[in-house]
Amino acid sequence: MQILCKKEKGGAVMYHFSIRQNNLEPNAFGLDNIELKDGVFGKPLYELTGAEIEDIRNRLILERKRIVLYTVAVPYDRIELYREVFRKAMLLRIEHIKICLCTLADTGEETIQNLRAVLSHAEACGIPILFEPREKHPLFTYEWYGKIRTEWTGIVFDPLEYVKKKENPFLKVLYKNKYRHDVKVLRIHDGLYEGGVPTLPERGNGEIKECTSALLAFGFDGYFSLREYGVDLQEAYRAFLHMLTQM
Repeated sequence: MQILCKKEKGGAVMYHFSIRQNNLEPNAFGLDNIELKDGVFGKPLYELTGAEIEDIRNRLILERKRIVLYTVAVPYDRIELYREVFRKAMLLRIEHIKICLCTLADTGEETIQNLRAVLSHAEACGIPILFEPREKHPLFTYEWYGKIRTEWTGIVFDPLEYVKKKENPFLKVLYKNKYRHDVKVLRIHDGLYEGGVPTLPERGNGEIKECTSALLAFGFDGYFSLREYGVDLQEAYRAFLHMLTQM
């Protein structure tokens, strides 16, 4: 969904929001851009039959929803499974596939080559691949990301993950990151350095306003992502919308 927040020089400024869901049911925000993870339909995407894919596609049309981010966790050497993932993602018109880093056991040359093969198939299908650096994926670094980066890869950036490590998400990470233009999804998660306690946007150390402002200045046209992170999600949504109107 696009949200109009202000007028600027006679033109409308639109922002894109998405929400993480566990099903295709309507959400309280009226958002039609949704994020799903593998297994939400009872089995991995690559195992879904043609009839099941058609049923899901029809439900998406009826609910007027679009899957903008779908997360899979498939071993990087299972190229045949990724072929099925991408083929079915095309049928469902999934915008981005996020490869879960939970199966990342090493960052050696073999892993790099396997991932490059996966990314090559994704590019052939016209599907961008996103990665999300998180505290529980310590092997992922932006230097390593640079070894597999293509025009068809991108980043999901979550400020709260850096707050948990007592790092400045904007000043120490995003601002200095040469891959900041690769950010396609910004999680609007804020929190405190002390214990990583979640807060509403702009009430913590997540530098949400700075991250948002910088990304927009870089030409960001991706998604501001909503998902449960320990605060009232509707309050977080309203707080972030208010912040946008003040920028």
